[in-house]
Amino acid sequence: MPPKTIRRVARILGPLFLFLFLGTGTAVADVQGDLVNAEERIEELSKRLEELRGRFVRPLEARSGDYFKTRLQAARFQHKQGFYEESAVILIDLLNTTKDVENHPNYYDICWLIGDSFYQMAYYQDAIKWLELLVYDKGQVHPQFKEAVVRLIDIALRVEEATDGGGKTDNAEKYYSLLSRTEGSAGWDMIQYAHGKSLFFKAETAEGQRQADFLQKAERTFRRIPETSEKRIEADYFIATILVKQGKLKEAMDIFNKLRAIDAKDENKRKVKELATLATARILIESQEYEEALSVYREIPIDSAFVDQAYYELCRIYIEKGKFEQAALTMDMLLGSLKDSMYSPDFMVLKGNVHLWDRNYSRADEAFKTVDAKYSSVIGEMDKLLDESTGLKAEQIQAMILGHAVTLPHIAVQWLQQEKSVTKAMDLESDLQESEDNAVAGQKIIGTLRRNLKQESKANIFLNMREGRERGLAIRNQLTESRRELVTISTALVGERIPAASRKRLEELQTEKKRLEELWAKIPKTVQQREERRGQFVGQMEMLEKTIHQLKLQVDDFQTVINDVMARHEHLRGNPKISQTYLGKVKKEVNDFRSFHADLKQTVEELEREVNRQLDDIRIGDTANRQDEVIRRELDAVVAEEKDLLAEMQTMLTPSGLLLFNRIEQAKTRSDKLDKDVLAFFDELEVLVSKHVKKLDQQVTEEEKKLKDYSKALADLQNRSTELAAQIARVNLKVVRQHFYDIVLQANVGLIDTAWEEREEIRADVDALLETRSTEKQRLTNSFEELRND
Repeated sequence: MPPKTIRRVARILGPLFLFLFLGTGTAVADVQGDLVNAEERIEELSKRLEELRGRFVRPLEARSGDYFKTRLQAARFQHKQGFYEESAVILIDLLNTTKDVENHPNYYDICWLIGDSFYQMAYYQDAIKWLELLVYDKGQVHPQFKEAVVRLIDIALRVEEATDGGGKTDNAEKYYSLLSRTEGSAGWDMIQYAHGKSLFFKAETAEGQRQADFLQKAERTFRRIPETSEKRIEADYFIATILVKQGKLKEAMDIFNKLRAIDAKDENKRKVKELATLATARILIESQEYEEALSVYREIPIDSAFVDQAYYELCRIYIEKGKFEQAALTMDMLLGSLKDSMYSPDFMVLKGNVHLWDRNYSRADEAFKTVDAKYSSVIGEMDKLLDESTGLKAEQIQAMILGHAVTLPHIAVQWLQQEKSVTKAMDLESDLQESEDNAVAGQKIIGTLRRNLKQESKANIFLNMREGRERGLAIRNQLTESRRELVTISTALVGERIPAASRKRLEELQTEKKRLEELWAKIPKTVQQREERRGQFVGQMEMLEKTIHQLKLQVDDFQTVINDVMARHEHLRGNPKISQTYLGKVKKEVNDFRSFHADLKQTVEELEREVNRQLDDIRIGDTANRQDEVIRRELDAVVAEEKDLLAEMQTMLTPSGLLLFNRIEQAKTRSDKLDKDVLAFFDELEVLVSKHVKKLDQQVTEEEKKLKDYSKALADLQNRSTELAAQIARVNLKVVRQHFYDIVLQANVGLIDTAWEEREEIRADVDALLETRSTEKQRLTNSFEELRND
């Protein structure tokens, strides 16, 4: 008899059953009401399972348009909110699970969203793939075409800059030619400006006709920037600079003069204005218009970053015009007000030469001796640095330079730090370190994916399939509750009819059931409760993860302290004022602490890996599910034995009682079957995702191989870059050392020249005096001869 018919009959015959069971000691009305409620719940659960089948158990390729639209909207929302990784995951899953997706009207919208997401996350190679699909396959008709090309140009310029021009230098030009066919784009002027700069700096390293071609392209690119653009001023400066290189000084002067007249309200405009002023003065010098050049140089404010450069050139004009006293006064002013100027040593040498040329030998001698006294010791310090830097890495050399800041003058540290090649090399090392960190992060992601792929339920990998499993688990939990209720109803129906022998076992079962029910009560039953439990576990593990991260930072700080102590130890080694025995003990203690630090770091890293693994397991849900399932099985086993034990008592019931008992048994059977149907639903979900899981597994394997090859290549590149950076840093030390050697040498030569010139001047005076005395002597001789003759 169908359940609906049974319930209808039960309502009609309820009073009759109540009459028949009066006097039996059983609360029949309660039993009947509980049974009806249990039957209705089982019926409701059956409907819900069918709904789940209708929603989730279907071939993934046959998903409805509504599903596609919903997922695309979700991805767009995530993208708009800046959650680029989440957006990309949703969209790639949508592409992998939609049949004939390349012909879908939203396919290129998805390409744009994925490409832009990867661009925003700085995954440039992946971004290029998706953006080029949009640009080359769909073209200008797509609303995001211009933005996609802007992204591609920016990526090309970044890659080219990162490889110092060693990458695909034609990519930016290729993309730019696409963009130049359209009008108006987000970031149009910025891209024009960046592209023009790229061409200009290519010209710096090119020669002959290639240089001329790059300059011409750069000028044409800069001129495309609208007058209203914020980049117009910088573009004009580059255009004028190109004109100077092309020998078009008058045209360049017109632009520089226009830039000198701008209202420099911000730092960037002020810098351009001052550079234009310097350039104008240099053109005037080229034209030998010295007075005008002097006037222009004086426009540079005293707080300008270029004031020392401007006044150094101004002094050269004074010298050229023979105004030595004015040149000397100007240099005295600069040396007094700009003590940290990069030009100070050159100023001091030039000052000595100016006094020498002006025949002011005492002041020249003083100036040259000041240079010798101030900088001759630097050469010895630099030689010591060169010796100590042998075999060190670039960052260690830089740290050592800063450690010598007390003994090195500020100008020496400035010169050592200003070398762009060292900065670039160290930046490259930093970038490579970041790449290594990304590779390690990628390995962690692959580990997480592996754990996901090895979990019991593969459906949990897919968010929508996971939702289906969670809802199915909620149904199973309620079925377990229903079976417990049905057994309780059976117990109430049989009542005192249970014989003593069976009652003992029943009591044992009920005691065990009570224990398991207490455990079962703590298990979340609904989807919402399960998500709340997962969220609590994740929150607790994330707090632990945060604590471990702070511990890692402290461990890294210990490493910094160790390095600092060792650097100081090396600096003091050989110092006769310090006990070398004491230094030996310090070194041993530091080495012991270094060993302890290494063990501590390894322990923290292992703890971090274990926490991450546990966190992944919690997010996946396998660990909690397995624990829940153990309790469910034990409870189901107890309930099943209790049910069988009660079934033996049915022969003691009256016909009417037996009818009610059979209804309970039918409800139990239906509940058991429905539980099996839920398990079958889980299996169906697993079948649906198996193809995609296999594909994911293959992709993970491929990515794992790529990452392994990448890590190997990265390690080789890191070794080469580390060696190169160290070599560049040592070359920089040698260059700066040579610079100081030349400065001191010039001062020493100046002292010799001063002494020589002073000697020559005295000798000339002596010769003139001797000649005068000889003339006087001859005159006296002549006079004497005349007297004798008289």
